[in-house]
Amino acid sequence: MAFLVLALGGCTSTQSSDEVSQSMQITSSEGSSISDSEGITHDLQRKISEISEQENIPAISAGVIYQGAIASASSGALDRESGTLVGDDSIYQTASLSKTLTGIIIQSLIVDGRLDPKGPIATYLSPLLTADARKRLGSITLVQLMQHRSGITDKDCTVYRNRAEGEVVQSGYTRTELVADLNAIDMSGRTPDTFEYTSCGYAVAGLVGEIVTGQDFDALLRQYVTEPYDMPDTVVTLNDAQKSRLVTAYNKRNRSEAVLPYIMGKASPGSAIYSTVHDLQNLQAAQMKAYREFKTGRTAGPLILTKDVTTASLRQGFGQAAFGSGLIILPHPEGPFYLHDGDLDGFASVYVFSPKHNAGVVILTGSGGQWVTESAIEMLVDLIEEHR
Repeated sequence: MAFLVLALGGCTSTQSSDEVSQSMQITSSEGSSISDSEGITHDLQRKISEISEQENIPAISAGVIYQGAIASASSGALDRESGTLVGDDSIYQTASLSKTLTGIIIQSLIVDGRLDPKGPIATYLSPLLTADARKRLGSITLVQLMQHRSGITDKDCTVYRNRAEGEVVQSGYTRTELVADLNAIDMSGRTPDTFEYTSCGYAVAGLVGEIVTGQDFDALLRQYVTEPYDMPDTVVTLNDAQKSRLVTAYNKRNRSEAVLPYIMGKASPGSAIYSTVHDLQNLQAAQMKAYREFKTGRTAGPLILTKDVTTASLRQGFGQAAFGSGLIILPHPEGPFYLHDGDLDGFASVYVFSPKHNAGVVILTGSGGQWVTESAIEMLVDLIEEHR
């Protein structure tokens, strides 16, 4: 789940709008000098090396963007035994950050006119639902599903309901199983339009995309995310070459215990897409540009995931935030910050940016915990303050 979204409140409202290795890469664009990029890179390398040592992190890759300067740095190895160094092209599972990518797919289909955010999901899923299920789910709209206020919870998907705390899912989740779960949902006793963070809801969103396009989710990811934004290593299923760059995850409660990647099947849209820092920086640069243009009055395109939001309380210390369709707006004195994070007990991720400052941070790691999101936000604030 998203680590930031812990102990959510019930009040919501909707609105508009060990072996440590080191490697560094520097890119500059949009008028930034190489020396600017070098300074940002060395700061980043120092910070993640410190985190790696303090937290005993086997592998961490991070990237920052500031005013066109793009830098990345890594610390650790693909696994504790091999010693193969990690870099910005090392592959990690992104956990709940997958929701941002699914949000882009759904928003793309909205922009294309193939989905209506206010349309009932039962209409789109009608070919797969029983008459009773169509009636029970008939009042749930697509925007409610994407903003975690549909009434569908993780208990409604067996892949999440049957998972014990800390258990790595290896059994997958088929379309047949997801459809059976949808047809069995009992909405009685559920308060309409109440926020409850759910990965199951994004599995349903992925299925909606498949039904309206006639394509599987992998194809939708390629068409609407990886090809438009140059993200070749952002996939649901790894090929052999990509497997050779996959980081080994370690239990965040016991960093010497290796854990397998999650096999989530049709639940992958909310929990299990793979990616790299390099890919996510390409997306982040495009998304920041889209948000800056949107601020000037340009029509919302597929990367604007927070045109409509619902507010909810985050875990202690983070206050309230606004949830869009796969992206969260976090109020901050330097903000607002736009972000999503994820934690699979091993793999963890955070993706956070400020269009106002044209600055962003991506962190991917093989062993997560509370430090990941906190470190990324701290890095973003330091980046803004130090290079103001």
